[in-house]
Amino acid sequence: MKTLFGYYLIILGLVFSSNTVYSNSEANSLFNLSFEELMETKVSTGSLIFMSNIDKPVSVTTITSDDIKLTPHRHLLDLLEVYVPGFIFMNHYDVMPMGLRGIISDRNKQFLLLINGRAANDKARSGVASELDNWELDDIDRIEIIRGPGSVTYGPGAISAVINIITKNISTNDGSNARVNYNYPYNSKGISGKFTKLINEDLKIFSYFSIRQTEGYDPEKGYSIMYNTPSFDPRKDGLLYQEYYNDYFNTPQKKFHLQVDFFDNFKFWLRYVNSGGNSNGVEFKSQYQIGLDTNNQPIMGDHKNRQMIKNEHFYATLEHEYQINNNFNLSSMLSWDSENKSRSMGYFWGWNWFDAPDEKIYYELMDHKSIRNKYNNYSESELMLNSILRGDINKDFRIAIGGSLSYNLWGAPWFEDEDQIRMGDKSNIISSSKSTIYGNGLFFGVDSAAAIFVGNGWSTLMYSFFAEAEYSISEKLKLLASGRLDKDSYSEFLFSPRLAAIYKINNNNSLKILAQQSNRMNTAEELLLQHLANNTSSPETLTTMEIIYSAATFEDFFIESSLFYNNIDILSWFDAERSTVNTGNLQVLGFEFELKYSNEYLTVGLNHSLTHLIDWKLSEGINKSGVSYSDYNMEISGNQVTGYGNNLNNWSNNTTKLFANIKLADNLTFHFNSRLLWGFDGAQDGMVIAEQLVKNTDIESQIYSITDFMRQNGFYDYDLRLNSSINWNIFDKLTLSLNTMNLINLNNNYRYKFEAGNKTIDYLFRMNVISEPLTVGLQINYEF
Repeated sequence: MKTLFGYYLIILGLVFSSNTVYSNSEANSLFNLSFEELMETKVSTGSLIFMSNIDKPVSVTTITSDDIKLTPHRHLLDLLEVYVPGFIFMNHYDVMPMGLRGIISDRNKQFLLLINGRAANDKARSGVASELDNWELDDIDRIEIIRGPGSVTYGPGAISAVINIITKNISTNDGSNARVNYNYPYNSKGISGKFTKLINEDLKIFSYFSIRQTEGYDPEKGYSIMYNTPSFDPRKDGLLYQEYYNDYFNTPQKKFHLQVDFFDNFKFWLRYVNSGGNSNGVEFKSQYQIGLDTNNQPIMGDHKNRQMIKNEHFYATLEHEYQINNNFNLSSMLSWDSENKSRSMGYFWGWNWFDAPDEKIYYELMDHKSIRNKYNNYSESELMLNSILRGDINKDFRIAIGGSLSYNLWGAPWFEDEDQIRMGDKSNIISSSKSTIYGNGLFFGVDSAAAIFVGNGWSTLMYSFFAEAEYSISEKLKLLASGRLDKDSYSEFLFSPRLAAIYKINNNNSLKILAQQSNRMNTAEELLLQHLANNTSSPETLTTMEIIYSAATFEDFFIESSLFYNNIDILSWFDAERSTVNTGNLQVLGFEFELKYSNEYLTVGLNHSLTHLIDWKLSEGINKSGVSYSDYNMEISGNQVTGYGNNLNNWSNNTTKLFANIKLADNLTFHFNSRLLWGFDGAQDGMVIAEQLVKNTDIESQIYSITDFMRQNGFYDYDLRLNSSINWNIFDKLTLSLNTMNLINLNNNYRYKFEAGNKTIDYLFRMNVISEPLTVGLQINYEF
């Protein structure tokens, strides 16, 4: 492996560049084109070979910088939920789970995030974590979302979607600006600025910074059901909800981006972004015990926010493109990135006089920075080399071939000692016996028998080879064959092939039929544990078939629709083992369409997604999962259930979304968007399962009172939202924007927590719901 790494360094030592989606000059003029012209624009979205939009072998949604500017949002997830057919997101303890095409998990492991084409996932446990909930997005030129698998082009993890964030640069944004904004009732305030400088034709600089402080929303209406006990108004019991979307222990969000373009075909960029806080919906504040009184009764401290996550990400990337001759070019990239992650917990610790903690543990319990109060605490880094050779063999035959090599490292958080490492689904991967939490499982320590030692961390090498060939059988028919092979030190060989037939009906209409397989390795934590046990964890494998129709039938009108079938062996959370394992096989059929019309004064878009569960079968040894309740094995007091319904859990079978930008005057633009999510049948199946399990037991009335309350209050009925904004260009350089979210409240604007479905008699319900508030935002932008 070291020899292979050395040869690869030698080969790539002279040239570095990226597989960017568009060249800078192309990107600068794209949005001045009609839909018909856009269909003929050459892009590399979803393929290694540059193809026209009409021919591309994927379903893609693009969110432009104008969309970002005009659309009310808190963060990236809000934008995706407005514009991407079928996309939803939920709350959870860790990252906010995203869902697309019937695939959703407790963590975002089936999505792949790219920053300017550079993969940015947290491989250790969470998948897509950084960038999701940062509130400042003025550095983004556009976001391209491939709906469906993309492992054949972008690598393991691209199962349900690829999200590619393309940042602004001097070619797409040649001005400078300063912005201030405020959002109520989250009490979120921020400033940001861009600066561009053309030194000369060989040196161009773009820079961006932002800082945002958010206190969060104090829920007026929230519902928490834990351990079968409803808490609809916690203040009656002396409890308090933690603020929703607050900063991580009062640490403001920050972002910095710098790009330098030099000598025409080189560019170097640096990026830092941090985010985090509480996104669990309704989570109780922690009131820690601080001692015992003279009667040995607990003395409780103040209520504090303790359930928090932190994500920090830093990137440094050098890219170069070398034109070998008229037919061949070589694109390469050298990149290093590092992510710093922490998840703190919010348990209510308590003790009696006979089991009180010693002084050392006591002070650790009081300190939110202590590893004793963390589920995980680590950093993850990757050094990556990537190169792609593209060329035209003749007018009918084009190829692309390339490879990448990456060195991955997991260890202590940034600027902390190795004894601060804490990882694993059981939170038992630590540095050594010198760790402060080793040797005693009390108060969230790690028992000596359960501890996994990794010293100052561990590392792996991953190498990939990929190729693609396009052959034109005739003017109208092309065949595309693609394949990718990935291998990590601890994984199996992962093969991702794709075959596509592309039939061009005319210059503005095409029909594409494709079949492909995509793979995802298990989490790096689980791969390590399997390796130490002399096993190899099987990957998550998706086989899909899709038919895509794309058309720009008129100059101002665009339509794209797709029919897809997914067959996937799911890797997901299994609570009985507290591990991520193969839980079952899922088969889904779905349909999506997008319509968009645009002229000088009006842009309007409509999309819809329909998802239908064909079959869900649990794996051997797995008796229950939150993917679906259609196959579910559980017994309580003689009540046996083997499944109910035929629906996806944590899912809306139908989503309908509408948006419009209306130019009221040369300097005044009105925007509105609406979405309707309906058909939460899988979650309703779970309520029926719970009722069947407790029938004629001593907790029957308790559970039935909860399900009655949920039905009476419209839980899992539908979700209808309406948002709007007005954008006023007061004069050439000054713009004022006013935006509102959740203008109507027909069904309380519920945001649900992801339900893992691992129920026990004491834990039939583990859900919470927050009614998201009416939100008003104000933004002032000055160009100079």
